[in-house]
Amino acid sequence: MPARYDRAAAARVLAEVAGAGVFGPRESLSLGPAARIEPEIVPLVAAPGSHLTAVQLDYLQTRMRPCPADLVTSAAYGVSWRDSGGVANVAHCGPLGPVVPIVAREATLAMWRALAANEDIVRAAQSLSGVARDVMAATTTDKDPVEILRVGVDTTARALVQHAYLADQMR
Repeated sequence: MPARYDRAAAARVLAEVAGAGVFGPRESLSLGPAARIEPEIVPLVAAPGSHLTAVQLDYLQTRMRPCPADLVTSAAYGVSWRDSGGVANVAHCGPLGPVVPIVAREATLAMWRALAANEDIVRAAQSLSGVARDVMAATTTDKDPVEILRVGVDTTARALVQHAYLADQMR
């Protein structure tokens, strides 16, 4: 009988691959050599009478009706930089400035390196049973558990950056 879509079973497979210490002891997580990152920060220009840019306002009015503009929080600045791996990045930032997206990206890179270097995780992913592979194939388009963990790290970093837009509104 073929495996069926089962998120709980797929989560168990990922937990099995990740094991007790996904990234090993804290002191083994290397951030690599210090990198000088010089972001370029550009203020986002709001449309007249709004806190949203013209493009954001257009999107809100055409795709998000009936959501009112005052319920939408927007970044205040655009930021671009090259990360420690030399990759060009573009993000938005709010009241906490560009430090949030830059640190989130650098932490993501460090965690990706740690994941790739963890031989126990790589070995566990390579030695999945046929049943575990079938569960993953039936439940997700990404079959490689290590890649799924990488995507999870990246998604978590992006959510952190988006939540930082609200930093000055939380009391």
